[in-house]
Amino acid sequence: KIIQRMNMKITRRDLLSGQFGPNGPGMTIPELSGQARTIITAGSETTATFLSGTTYHLLKNPRVYNLLVEEILSAYSTYEDITDTNAWRLKYLSAVMDEGFRIYPPIGAGIYRERMKKTVEPSTSSWSTCRSPENFHNPDEFKPERWLDPDCTDKKHASQPFSLGSRVYIGRNLALKEIRLVLSKMLWVYDMELVNKSLDLDRDSTSYVLWGKPEIWVRFARRRGAHVPLLDSE
Repeated sequence: KIIQRMNMKITRRDLLSGQFGPNGPGMTIPELSGQARTIITAGSETTATFLSGTTYHLLKNPRVYNLLVEEILSAYSTYEDITDTNAWRLKYLSAVMDEGFRIYPPIGAGIYRERMKKTVEPSTSSWSTCRSPENFHNPDEFKPERWLDPDCTDKKHASQPFSLGSRVYIGRNLALKEIRLVLSKMLWVYDMELVNKSLDLDRDSTSYVLWGKPEIWVRFARRRGAHVPLLDSE
């Protein structure tokens, strides 16, 4: 696919356009392939996985859902008020996001670190680390308050969904911005209810590099008075 793209004479810009200078690509074909795979996979599916997992846990925990909805409805008077700057101020939303990353990490595979030998590449499973009672009390409980309580003794640093150091995910800030806006807008406009209540996300998910997720059916009901210019202009 990379070679086909290099041989194409097109004027529209795409995710590889920046790599093609007047003297040809600045990276090798394997490097271009790796970059394209990272951008396409990490830039879309991981965010979708997080939103799916967090929505599921919110709807399975009415107390948490109601607290988050209350914060969002109190923070925004109109749909236009929902901006990234305003969303960053919502403390309970931030805690819900932290807990969402912990309880259902977007990457199913382990986080790789130093290579010991040519054939040995150790990794750490985010799922196992974040579900270990050695790191978190009641690890299977969806409890955002653990991220707000200064007296909480959980080892919060054990949850590193974007990795650490020089290998930290380059799109971290963009992903957080997107997630804050999607959750804020979705919950401001709609009340939601889980339809397939027998679903067990832990049981029904399969782990590869990314998660194989089951279908999560959700019923959406427009909140009274929730005016959305784009939807209401027709």
